[in-house]
Amino acid sequence: AVLPHMAHAKVGIRIVPDQKPDKVLDQLESYVRQIAPKYVNVSVTRLGMKAEPVALDAQGVAGRVVREILTEAFDGKPPIEFKVGGTIPIAAVIRSELGAEVQLLSVTAPT
Repeated sequence: AVLPHMAHAKVGIRIVPDQKPDKVLDQLESYVRQIAPKYVNVSVTRLGMKAEPVALDAQGVAGRVVREILTEAFDGKPPIEFKVGGTIPIAAVIRSELGAEVQLLSVTAPT
């Protein structure tokens, strides 16, 4: 068997509100360096793609409007709501730069 002399990993991290991307990256890099064997040379290249997390308020004005529209669109049946997570860069930008509420939704045909 031939063992490669080099290994690479591309890591994507999902963060939640109250976490800061740079701090999480610093912690990950520190941990990898800490657990790597002494004979391993660890090199980290940050690609520069990062986004602040955002928690959306489904009970605010925008959430109410979305519920009303969907209820009307689906013949009076209210939408099924559940909390999901994700880091969607544009949501944080819209909120911070425009001061606007943001709602994200996924719509499927009723069963």
